[in-house]
Amino acid sequence: WSSIPIGLVFRNEETFKIPTADITIRDVPTIGSLMAHNGTHGLITNEVSQAELEKLEDFLGLTLVGGSINMGATHIASGVAVNKHGFIVGESSGCPEIINADQAFGFLDN
Repeated sequence: WSSIPIGLVFRNEETFKIPTADITIRDVPTIGSLMAHNGTHGLITNEVSQAELEKLEDFLGLTLVGGSINMGATHIASGVAVNKHGFIVGESSGCPEIINADQAFGFLDN
């Protein structure tokens, strides 16, 4: 389901001259809470399907990596702030999550 009528989405596309898409992750329409990115790379919930991941990467022009933050939280944006210079995570994040985020954001080579 979607809380924004599809007609409104496309009207915004025409008004603001930006591409829009009706995309969900596991039927959750608030995908902004399930990922964070720095403009080129991003961390997305590990609950994303391969098809959804590919659709988002293609639409947004990003390289995305699945993961979690704050000891398993899948709402990535609730525990990370990122920009092109670096990122900060919640204090409950474990070492593997931090390393995965570092790689996902493109700061640490795989």
